[in-house]
Amino acid sequence: RASSPAAGAAAPGPAKTPAAPRLKFKLSRPTAEPGAMSASRPGGKITLNLSKMKETADEAKAEQSRKKRKKQQDEANAYKRPMVQSTRDKSRTQKPHARLNKFLADEVFQDVWMWPKFANAFARPVDRKKFPKYAEVVKKPVDLSMIKNRLKECKYRERTVFLDDMDLLAANCVAFNGPSHELSIEAIAMAARARENCGRVDEQLARLERETAEASAKPKKTPRRPSPPPGGKGKGKSPAPATPAPA
Repeated sequence: RASSPAAGAAAPGPAKTPAAPRLKFKLSRPTAEPGAMSASRPGGKITLNLSKMKETADEAKAEQSRKKRKKQQDEANAYKRPMVQSTRDKSRTQKPHARLNKFLADEVFQDVWMWPKFANAFARPVDRKKFPKYAEVVKKPVDLSMIKNRLKECKYRERTVFLDDMDLLAANCVAFNGPSHELSIEAIAMAARARENCGRVDEQLARLERETAEASAKPKKTPRRPSPPPGGKGKGKSPAPATPAPA
């Protein structure tokens, strides 16, 4: 005879499914690699190197940026044509007065511009705030930067005008400071050096001045007017009336 269940005993329920194991993360010991984390699970241990992962991500991002910049540069270069450098001598293609001014700047004025003593005193215009009486004494001021700009803009057509500016610079300095002032002595020496340099290259300057004068004497070419269309029909103009023949 089968025995009956005891009084008060609970009926057996459905079997329970075991829960999946949970991963537990914890920081590694100080002896481990910086930025590494470990995860433990049944049957093994996983170590995650966060620093290495971040470094790899940064490298991938930088590589992507480099590729993008290279693509943009290649597209920009596709619209550019290589420039062919001319083998012609530019000095021959310049106008005579431009060659004259360049020769004066290189062979005559450069020595004065690099004057070793008190060069800064003559390189710029005189400060009127520091020397308010300068305008009362000097009526036509000039300085080395003004002469340099005139050479650059090809204002001189002969050496005498250039030397007049150098003499004017010295005369202004003597008029304001006196003949015995050290600045006046240097200004006179600079003007004398400019004349000395011109005498050293007298033949080249004479040839350039002659070419400049000849080019200035040539008549300027006037633009040629376009010839009227055949039949006398112009734009906005009516043809001239025919002259009657004499009887």
